[in-house]
Amino acid sequence: MIHFEIPKNQSSIIKVIGVGGGGGNAVNYMYNLGIDDVDFIVCNTDSQALQQSAVPNKIQLGPHLTQGLGAGANPDVGRQAGEESIEEISRILEVNTKMAFVTAGMGGGTGTGAAPIIASVCRSLGILTVGIVTTPFTYEGSRRMRQAHAGISEMKKHVDTILIISNDKLRQQYGDLPFSQAFAKADNVLSTAARCITDLITGNGSVNLDFNDVQTVMKNGGVAILGSAQVSGENRAIQAVEEALSSPLLNDNEIKGAKWILLNITSASGEFEHTLDELEIIQGYVQKEAGNNCDIILGMGHDPNLGDKIAVTVIATGFQHNEINPEPLKKEEAAPEKVVFPLDLGNTTKPVAPKADDVMAPKLVLNETVVNDSEVKNDLFRTDNTTTPPPAGSNNVFELNIEPAAPAAQPPVPEQPGMDMFVKQQPSGPAVNNEPSKPAYSGYQMSERDQEEQRRFEEQKKALEDRAAQLRRMSFNMNADMNEVENVPAYQRRNIDLNESGNSNNSSSISGLSIEDNGEKKK
Repeated sequence: MIHFEIPKNQSSIIKVIGVGGGGGNAVNYMYNLGIDDVDFIVCNTDSQALQQSAVPNKIQLGPHLTQGLGAGANPDVGRQAGEESIEEISRILEVNTKMAFVTAGMGGGTGTGAAPIIASVCRSLGILTVGIVTTPFTYEGSRRMRQAHAGISEMKKHVDTILIISNDKLRQQYGDLPFSQAFAKADNVLSTAARCITDLITGNGSVNLDFNDVQTVMKNGGVAILGSAQVSGENRAIQAVEEALSSPLLNDNEIKGAKWILLNITSASGEFEHTLDELEIIQGYVQKEAGNNCDIILGMGHDPNLGDKIAVTVIATGFQHNEINPEPLKKEEAAPEKVVFPLDLGNTTKPVAPKADDVMAPKLVLNETVVNDSEVKNDLFRTDNTTTPPPAGSNNVFELNIEPAAPAAQPPVPEQPGMDMFVKQQPSGPAVNNEPSKPAYSGYQMSERDQEEQRRFEEQKKALEDRAAQLRRMSFNMNADMNEVENVPAYQRRNIDLNESGNSNNSSSISGLSIEDNGEKKK
């Protein structure tokens, strides 16, 4: 156990306390930077880590419980060790302390368990308490991530404001780094967050921000967002504020809906001093991102070490935030592919495509107009071999129209030439060739439905041809009877013999014809 006292006339109002391995490394890093007007304290259950630290103010937590061997990554042991050393912690914090930063790496034993205990001591003494914690890398496992989530939830109960820094986002920004450099980056982020706030309080500026301004923003502020950037060049103002508000190191960097914002702008004096236009650009951008209901406290100062750069620091509090996911990030597993076993393994069936109408299949088109039999007879009575077109009112023409049909997605098929069938009188006689016609394309394999339609078409065609043959026979009989009437006298058709008389000079004879009856000649 290490006991010490800080004289009141030498003690700073700001204390930075590093708890555990992660918090202690961050405090060692800040101490080596030589930050003024800040007291640094390291607290750990591991006595070896305390001996290696150059920070003069050290507290060994739970010396009787852990005997200086650490907490063994058990938050319960870290909590009990912190409770054992409450008196030593209170003794050092009672000396002229107005603001305390409690830094820790969450997920282990000492930092996760003891940091909330130390924060509760600060709050009980009326000290403005700010927690700065880091979440583990994903590769550290789900158990460590769950412990970190539980530790952050407990930490929120005992601090005014908490800053949460994601180690996974360090990798997103800096890429694949060596192990030692990765943790050095995490220490740098922790120290940057603390130094941004301490510089606001201890620094002197033309528009100065004092401790009460910081207290107004951070008292009961909940989860806070802190961003800082230094940029040079022609557009340094807009670039600096954009980088400050888009820092990938914080767990949640969306300031929309913040209640309070502390904005500090610093540059070198003289040639590279910030201008009124740059102030307007920076403050207008922050106000736009946060919303009109946010109060902004503005501070401005000068730092000759910046050269031609402009520095922008933004601290936002009093808004909702995204909770930390206690589980490590997992890759989305693809859904297992469905395995389908067809029942008929012997016969592989191809997918059936929508059946398109066969453009070459014959199709019977019947007109609705009734056929005029008298006109058909007149055409059949023609004995010449010339075929005359049917009258306008006659519909004894049977058309076989092949209508092209194609799916909507295919280009239109040009119209195929139609086939017309005419009833024509054969000059050789009544004999009609009733042999069914053969399909035009013998090599085409018709489906069962097409074959049925073809069979019906052949039957209808044969019935029409039979009717035409019957009409031809009727016309031939009528022609034979008319020839007999015209060429054979009626008395011959009735078998009556008329002979001319030989006595033509007889005056008493009225006629030169004689009539014989029963073998007797009468005159």
